Amino acid sequence: MEKSDYILRGLIKDLNIRFMLTEASSTVSEAVRIHDTDPVSSILFGQALIAGLLCTPLLDGTERYTIRWEYKGMVRRIVIDANADGHIRGIPSETRLMSKAGDETDVYGTEDGMISVVKSDSGSILNSGMAKAGLLDIPDDLAFFFSTSDQLETEIESCIVLNASPERPIGCAAGVMLQAMPGCDLEMFAEVRMELHSDRIQQLLREVMPCEKKLWKIIEALTNIKLPDAADRLIYSFAGVPEYRCSCNREKLLLAMRTLGLDELKQIFESNESPTIKCEFCNRSYQFNRDDFFPSA
Repeated sequence: MEKSDYILRGLIKDLNIRFMLTEASSTVSEAVRIHDTDPVSSILFGQALIAGLLCTPLLDGTERYTIRWEYKGMVRRIVIDANADGHIRGIPSETRLMSKAGDETDVYGTEDGMISVVKSDSGSILNSGMAKAGLLDIPDDLAFFFSTSDQLETEIESCIVLNASPERPIGCAAGVMLQAMPGCDLEMFAEVRMELHSDRIQQLLREVMPCEKKLWKIIEALTNIKLPDAADRLIYSFAGVPEYRCSCNREKLLLAMRTLGLDELKQIFESNESPTIKCEFCNRSYQFNRDDFFPSA
């Protein structure tokens, strides 16, 4: 599968607006193929993956975000885990929503959901937070979380377009995140964030063009900053290459099973001589036997 995914980060200097832009159609296609999600579940899972990727430029080194959305509706739960390099993985609780959910009320429910965000480094939690997911929209609820937790007004727009090809089930998966940095005119930012949800931005996100050209066009549509002025008012850089990558392996799962204790392990092997554990992030299966835990004398 041809891959041209990217993540850009930057700052509109005189407006004090930080932005992230990602195109991740190949990455989201891989996630959808792995989890075999139907069209409705693919769109929701894709939105969560794009939202997660847009946050990765906020990480450094070996830091990672684990983001969990929980709703009272049929979508139930989506978990995303991503690192500073743009490597991401996820778990959609429901992969078959098209035949169940008639509208967004069925998908999200009518009551507030919950969103939690954990920032960690090498297994140690750096900080974590939880908030109501009252907007009942995956990107909007994450944006609201950052607006309240980091005290930086945040807005996210994503674009997910399905494709008929089973090899590439996602035709477009892209998104933009804006944050009002200290000193930003919040009235001006309110106008920009409204424009972020316009049909014009949706059209630009789905258009196929070089990443820098797409960036210029989106910034111009949002702020009316035109070239050559944009070259002086805009700074940006590449922040990573998105990739759906799971870190599971047999050794890690073996260590996890050993935490169960001897009595519980014995019960497992009494009912199944070769138990298999499937990783929920990537659906890879690992088989174990009694000798892994009770070596022969």
